Amino acid sequence: MEKAVIITTQGEKSIVEFEKGNSYNLLSDTVGGLIQCVTLTDKGNVDMWLNEEGKVIGLPQNPIATALWDDLYPDTDFMVGDIILTQSDDEGETIGLTDEQVQFFMSYTRNLTLLGHL
Repeated sequence: MEKAVIITTQGEKSIVEFEKGNSYNLLSDTVGGLIQCVTLTDKGNVDMWLNEEGKVIGLPQNPIATALWDDLYPDTDFMVGDIILTQSDDEGETIGLTDEQVQFFMSYTRNLTLLGHL
Protein backbone atom coordinates (compact mmCIF):
# COMPACT_ATOMS: atom_id res chain seq x y z
CA MET A 1 0.00 0.00 0.00
CA GLU A 2 1.07 3.57 -0.76
CA LYS A 3 1.03 6.32 1.89
CA ALA A 4 -0.15 9.92 1.60
CA VAL A 5 -0.47 12.75 4.12
CA ILE A 6 -3.62 14.84 4.46
CA ILE A 7 -3.43 18.32 6.02
CA THR A 8 -6.71 20.04 6.80
CA THR A 9 -7.42 23.75 7.05
CA GLN A 10 -7.57 23.29 10.82
CA GLY A 11 -4.00 21.93 10.85
CA GLU A 12 -4.96 18.32 11.49
CA LYS A 13 -2.68 15.79 9.81
CA SER A 14 -3.31 12.16 9.01
CA ILE A 15 -1.71 9.35 7.06
CA VAL A 16 -3.88 7.48 4.57
CA GLU A 17 -3.12 4.47 2.41
CA PHE A 18 -4.11 3.79 -1.19
CA GLU A 19 -3.36 1.32 -3.94
CA LYS A 20 -1.07 2.44 -6.75
CA GLY A 21 -3.21 3.08 -9.82
CA ASN A 22 -6.29 3.77 -7.69
CA SER A 23 -5.77 7.23 -6.19
CA TYR A 24 -8.22 9.54 -8.00
CA ASN A 25 -11.19 9.03 -5.67
CA LEU A 26 -9.01 9.53 -2.60
CA LEU A 27 -7.54 12.73 -4.03
CA SER A 28 -10.93 14.11 -5.12
CA ASP A 29 -12.70 13.15 -1.89
CA THR A 30 -9.92 14.70 0.22
CA VAL A 31 -10.01 18.08 -1.54
CA GLY A 32 -13.78 18.04 -2.00
CA GLY A 33 -14.03 18.21 -5.80
CA LEU A 34 -11.92 18.71 -8.87
CA ILE A 35 -8.22 18.17 -8.26
CA GLN A 36 -5.26 20.39 -9.08
CA CYS A 37 -1.64 19.43 -8.52
CA VAL A 38 1.29 21.69 -7.67
CA THR A 39 4.75 20.22 -7.17
CA LEU A 40 6.92 21.11 -4.21
CA THR A 41 10.33 20.67 -5.83
CA ASP A 42 12.15 21.66 -2.64
CA LYS A 43 10.52 18.75 -0.78
CA GLY A 44 11.70 16.02 -3.18
CA ASN A 45 9.16 16.68 -5.95
CA VAL A 46 6.19 16.03 -3.71
CA ASP A 47 2.77 16.62 -5.28
CA MET A 48 0.36 18.82 -3.32
CA TRP A 49 -3.22 18.16 -4.43
CA LEU A 50 -5.78 20.93 -3.95
CA ASN A 51 -9.35 21.69 -4.95
CA GLU A 52 -9.07 23.30 -8.40
CA GLU A 53 -12.00 25.63 -7.67
CA GLY A 54 -11.12 26.23 -4.01
CA LYS A 55 -10.54 29.96 -4.25
CA VAL A 56 -13.57 30.50 -6.50
CA ILE A 57 -15.93 28.68 -4.14
CA GLY A 58 -14.42 30.33 -1.06
CA LEU A 59 -12.70 27.49 0.75
CA PRO A 60 -10.81 28.62 3.86
CA GLN A 61 -7.07 29.19 3.70
CA ASN A 62 -4.86 26.28 4.70
CA PRO A 63 -2.04 27.88 6.74
CA ILE A 64 0.24 24.83 6.71
CA ALA A 65 -0.17 24.24 2.97
CA THR A 66 0.45 27.96 2.42
CA ALA A 67 3.68 27.71 4.44
CA LEU A 68 4.82 24.69 2.41
CA TRP A 69 4.24 26.67 -0.79
CA ASP A 70 5.87 29.77 0.71
CA ASP A 71 9.02 27.75 1.52
CA LEU A 72 9.51 27.38 -2.23
CA TYR A 73 7.93 30.59 -3.60
CA PRO A 74 7.84 33.21 -0.82
CA ASP A 75 4.94 35.68 -0.85
CA THR A 76 3.49 34.49 -4.17
CA ASP A 77 0.28 32.62 -3.37
CA PHE A 78 -1.88 31.03 -0.69
CA MET A 79 -3.44 27.57 -0.56
CA VAL A 80 -7.05 26.88 0.38
CA GLY A 81 -8.98 23.82 1.46
CA ASP A 82 -7.78 20.48 2.69
CA ILE A 83 -4.78 19.07 0.82
CA ILE A 84 -3.20 15.69 0.24
CA LEU A 85 0.49 15.04 -0.42
CA THR A 86 1.80 12.26 -2.67
CA GLN A 87 4.49 11.91 -5.33
CA SER A 88 4.74 10.57 -8.89
CA ASP A 89 6.84 7.88 -10.48
CA ASP A 90 8.75 8.22 -13.76
CA GLU A 91 5.58 7.42 -15.76
CA GLY A 92 3.55 10.11 -13.97
CA GLU A 93 1.59 7.62 -11.87
CA THR A 94 0.62 8.82 -8.39
CA ILE A 95 2.56 6.92 -5.75
CA GLY A 96 3.01 7.18 -2.03
CA LEU A 97 5.48 9.16 -0.03
CA THR A 98 8.61 7.63 1.46
CA ASP A 99 8.65 6.99 5.20
CA GLU A 100 11.03 9.93 5.58
CA GLN A 101 8.67 12.25 3.68
CA VAL A 102 5.70 11.09 5.76
CA GLN A 103 7.68 11.80 8.93
CA PHE A 104 8.70 15.25 7.64
CA PHE A 105 5.14 16.33 6.78
CA MET A 106 3.64 14.88 9.96
CA SER A 107 6.13 16.88 12.03
CA TYR A 108 6.07 20.09 9.91
CA THR A 109 4.90 22.89 12.20
CA ARG A 110 5.29 26.13 10.25
CA ASN A 111 2.01 27.74 9.28
CA LEU A 112 1.35 30.95 7.46
CA THR A 113 -1.84 32.91 7.04
CA LEU A 114 -1.56 35.51 4.29
CA LEU A 115 -3.99 38.21 5.34
CA GLY A 116 -5.57 39.98 2.42
CA HIS A 117 -4.76 36.93 0.30
CA LEU A 118 -2.21 38.76 -1.83
